[in-house]
Amino acid sequence: MNLRGIIVFVIVLIVCVVGVLWYKNKTFNNILKCLKEMNYQGVLNIIDSFGCKTFFAPFNREEIRLNAFFLMGDSEKISEQFDLLLNMRINKKQKMDVVVKAFYFYVDEKNQEKALQVLNKIKTLNDEALTSECELLYDIMLLKKTDYVDMMEDYVKTAKAGFDRGMFHYLLAVQYGYLDNKKKQVEHLRVAKKDMKDTPYEIKIKQMLNEK
Repeated sequence: MNLRGIIVFVIVLIVCVVGVLWYKNKTFNNILKCLKEMNYQGVLNIIDSFGCKTFFAPFNREEIRLNAFFLMGDSEKISEQFDLLLNMRINKKQKMDVVVKAFYFYVDEKNQEKALQVLNKIKTLNDEALTSECELLYDIMLLKKTDYVDMMEDYVKTAKAGFDRGMFHYLLAVQYGYLDNKKKQVEHLRVAKKDMKDTPYEIKIKQMLNEK
């Protein structure tokens, strides 16, 4: 290839790269616009378009679809989407992200069978801290165990205010609920409400407090 041919090739390559980047940026902005306007069907139409299928990786498109289903509050579609994502060929980082989201979703849905399936997948990632955290949540929220009360009571005595401490107070409240200790349950819910302000847990905690 002569010098002129090389220059033409480089120019064409640059134009193609810039064009792809421009398209992906424009598509992403259109998705954000639809989300802002709560036009979730619009999001689904975009990610199913020929252009999006051509220039966006399958995992990225299906992850956007999952987020749209979450915003729609469609539990059935969310579960189906997790099944799809968990069976895709994805890297470890992507798998970690999916299994954690799936686990918390199934715990929140009180779906013991699905949560256990995902927990078993988490154990294969060889992350001891994550596995211990998820096992604790599974035991308390789905198996309704109260074995963690003493350990958590010791932790919250010295923990700094924040989301992590709030989660422990919340889980203590749940366990005291199983033990029918209303006084201790309300005590921990009130602290959890402050520590978890402006999070989805704040709504749950308010609902639990209103029942007392």
